[in-house]
Amino acid sequence: MFPDVTILPSYHWDRTLVVPKGHPLAELRSITLRTLADYPLITYTFSFSGPSSLKESFAEAGLEPNVVLTARDADVIKTYARLGLGVGIVAHMALNPQEDPDLIPVDATGLFQGHTTWIGYRRGMLIRRYM
Repeated sequence: MFPDVTILPSYHWDRTLVVPKGHPLAELRSITLRTLADYPLITYTFSFSGPSSLKESFAEAGLEPNVVLTARDADVIKTYARLGLGVGIVAHMALNPQEDPDLIPVDATGLFQGHTTWIGYRRGMLIRRYM
């Protein structure tokens, strides 16, 4: 795909649901896609280069997600969730308990496909320890 670049897996991550305190999902110990399909969803902007793994997860379960808003930035998604516009779906590392004490994380591990962040280096480049 990129002949002059070496691409290495860097970090594996899952999605987390975020809801404001008092939201009905905050009380549940486990969430199913069926349950989640009943709520308006706020998530990352869908990829233009391929299928959305979020949409694929719902489709495999015979469901349609009710995505009401999308954003490229997790802080925007969290703000919309705070305002009660829907259930936020963000990368788990985007939620910081010190910065987001008003949001309740709801574990979504296993609901959606896991993700990998990749890092690309120019071929032939000396990779130093700090890199």
